[in-house]
Amino acid sequence: MVAMCAATNDAPTLALRDIAFYWRMTTEPGVPSPVPTFLPFAFTFDPALGLIMQERNPTVLEHLETIYREDWNVGYLQEGHALAEAYGADVRRFIESVLPPGDSTRILEIGCGGAYLLQHLKTAGFDVLGIDPSPVAVREAERLGIRVIPEFYPSPALTDRVDAIFHYDVLEHVADPVSFLRAHHRELGPGGMVMIAVPDASASIELGDISMVIHEHLNFFDQTSLRNTVTSAGFRVVALEKGGYGGVLYCAAVVDEAQAPPPPTGVAPFEAFTARVSEGERRFAAFLAEADSAGGAPGFYVPLRALPYLGSVGRHENIRFFDDDPGIHGRYFDGFAVPVENFADLQVNPPSTIFVASTSFGRQLRERINSEVASPPRVVTLDELLR
Repeated sequence: MVAMCAATNDAPTLALRDIAFYWRMTTEPGVPSPVPTFLPFAFTFDPALGLIMQERNPTVLEHLETIYREDWNVGYLQEGHALAEAYGADVRRFIESVLPPGDSTRILEIGCGGAYLLQHLKTAGFDVLGIDPSPVAVREAERLGIRVIPEFYPSPALTDRVDAIFHYDVLEHVADPVSFLRAHHRELGPGGMVMIAVPDASASIELGDISMVIHEHLNFFDQTSLRNTVTSAGFRVVALEKGGYGGVLYCAAVVDEAQAPPPPTGVAPFEAFTARVSEGERRFAAFLAEADSAGGAPGFYVPLRALPYLGSVGRHENIRFFDDDPGIHGRYFDGFAVPVENFADLQVNPPSTIFVASTSFGRQLRERINSEVASPPRVVTLDELLR
């Protein structure tokens, strides 16, 4: 359960129970890991930015650096990933809407995943360069004939000037997002552009939804906090919009040191968020008790987003996981001896109750389950639970 307290720097803090430390999937349970299976998690708040953040725990940050150097997962944007085309097409649309391609336009991508976007941008006519410490990113870029510097950003190895900098699912991982963005001024000339894509936490913040919790995410942006962060780093926002697929926020901004800092928000928004989180955890515990009384192991669709709720009640057994991503079918999350099943498995052997842990796709999954499962289970969506 959550506990409201004050951090040593007097920032408000909302502590959860230890949460599963997700960074990989394994082919069998209990595979040794270089990092702990469960780690503490606490929210805190920056009133100058209106930004809900993960409290900067030195132990968690140390383990994050360890996994970022591992030869492992690089997210959606890699060739062959089931979601690569849907997410990739949407982000390419945004980039080309704010920065039309040209042979002399040079883009630096920070955090390159499987070099998926770099390859598409290169094909579109951009001159591309990347920086990423992951062996996966470096290896894939080399295969595609693209240069990726194998370092964390910023790095003295990066000496090139560029017209634009882009990063997708990076800023939420950064301990000091304002300083990180301000470092871009070194590579960008006057009027140079930064293009940013981050997970949109707006709905989760509004609902007090802890499904957004993952130790790799240090910052949880909505449109206001993203604008404030970018402005505070000496940029003028020229575009800020919700993505057309999934829960993504896009922002484009140009170097402009004349930007005034945003007014502080005070802690009232965080206090309201804390109250909603507590209520959401109470409702989830009640849902789980009701599901258990129905018999059998309850199912959880989109299990990665269900893990924080299961952590909030200390539940690691007598559950089932379902997901549509073929890349994780039959695999295991660290700390759970539960293989991920797919929709076909659900049709053959439906649970009596299933919880859909998605605000973006909850309604669609409910409709599919009700129409395509012969004996459909009771379906509760995350949105229904929290509203």
